Amino acid sequence: MLVRCLLAVFLCSLAWGQTPNPASGQKPAPAPAAKPGAPAPALESFPPKVEPLTASSPVITIAGLCAKPSSAQTLSDPTCATVITKEQFDKLADAINPQMPIASRRQLANQWAQSMVLSSVAQTRGVDTNPVNADVIQLERMRVLSQLLLRDLQAEAAKVPQPELEKYYNEHPDAFEEATLKRLFIPKNRPEAKAQLDEAGLKAEADKIRVRAAAGEDLEKLEKELYQADGIKGDPPPVNLNGVRREALPPSQAAVFNLKPGEISQPMAEASGYYIVQMVSKQSLPLDAAKSDIVRALTQTRMQQLIQGIAGNFKPTFNEAYFNAGAFGAAAGQEGMPKPTLGPPAKPETEGAKPQPK
Repeated sequence: MLVRCLLAVFLCSLAWGQTPNPASGQKPAPAPAAKPGAPAPALESFPPKVEPLTASSPVITIAGLCAKPSSAQTLSDPTCATVITKEQFDKLADAINPQMPIASRRQLANQWAQSMVLSSVAQTRGVDTNPVNADVIQLERMRVLSQLLLRDLQAEAAKVPQPELEKYYNEHPDAFEEATLKRLFIPKNRPEAKAQLDEAGLKAEADKIRVRAAAGEDLEKLEKELYQADGIKGDPPPVNLNGVRREALPPSQAAVFNLKPGEISQPMAEASGYYIVQMVSKQSLPLDAAKSDIVRALTQTRMQQLIQGIAGNFKPTFNEAYFNAGAFGAAAGQEGMPKPTLGPPAKPETEGAKPQPK
């Protein structure tokens, strides 16, 4: 008995020594109880490892869609899945457009997935074997073939032989000139300016600026001075223009390419104001630099020639009696019969109409 009492006192003294001494008059705060079902503290997580894409990596997966459903009952099956791999998707995307951006590929994936589901439903419902739809399916097939033919012709037309490139380049020297210009703009619309000028006053102001520019003053300095003096709000448009092609200018200003370096044009009137242009320098592009522009210009011409070579051998004719009748039958549109029209019937004219009895 004595041994048991001594053991109890010893255990109590150990417990007392391990418990912090609370402040006077305060009860020790109870230890927080763990909430039932509370998750354990989260450990540091790492992003999942991304496996590199291979040719067999799935790009589109449609769970539940059987690849070859035999009936409507087997069309949707939880155990089935239709998968389009990266190799299959790239093959179609590259066939449509080898430079297709990623955003367009996402749209193509959505269209492909939707088409797979709807076409599978159509087949199970017999839409493709319905004689009523045979002509429609054939027409759509012909349209697709026509588009693919036009794409092939476009690629063929773009293969311009070198002699044609050189011939076009030599026959159109003006098209491949590039100029460095200085162009000053005198605006007509000046809602916040100190004074509003009429057409004669605007032309006189442009003539004065042109005289100063011809005397050697810089066009950029003259334009800033004009905007400040007249109180025109906003920043003036840039004066320095580099790498300008003739076709990039308005037709009324294309004549500045006839100026020699250093020469200044007369004021040129436009709907928005007057322009004064100085030719700084001008050079002709070499054939290699102009090649892409020549190919683009000749491709269009060669494409028209290829199509004409095909279409010129076939001359379709159309029965105007049928089409003028609006395809409502032979009797429609005959003399003494009203011609059919689409849309709501026309309202009767009220002028000269007899009054209706009340």
